[in-house]
Amino acid sequence: MRSPAKFGAAFLLACAAASATAAQWRTLPGTADVDVDLASIRLERARVTAWLRWWGRSPLVSETPVFAALRSRVYKTAVQVEFDCAARHWRTLAFSATDSSGLPIAMDSTPGPRIAAVDGDMGWAYDSLCEIVRAPHRK
Repeated sequence: MRSPAKFGAAFLLACAAASATAAQWRTLPGTADVDVDLASIRLERARVTAWLRWWGRSPLVSETPVFAALRSRVYKTAVQVEFDCAARHWRTLAFSATDSSGLPIAMDSTPGPRIAAVDGDMGWAYDSLCEIVRAPHRK
């Protein structure tokens, strides 16, 4: 198992270099198919919000009523996630699904329940993004 700390310095450098206006999707360290938009990362005390992207249907929102009603093929799903780095919890804030031509086919901004960040992709996402909060800020 790879340690998130090994990826911390490179990930922090990439975050620092991200533009504040254009989406900058990068594969999240420790995951195979989850991307993070570096330009969307927002810090507020011990909380981090960011947009994460999956190819196809995201497991984070596949059970929501809006997503379940989709009859179209979902090509990509972007999910805005909030990580509470003090409590080791996360929750979804919003999502957007697109078809293969990039057209939006579903959106929802209903916050989901708080879930403990333990293992798997969300554990890696939590560790990677909360490392930004734990790292000393550089000028």
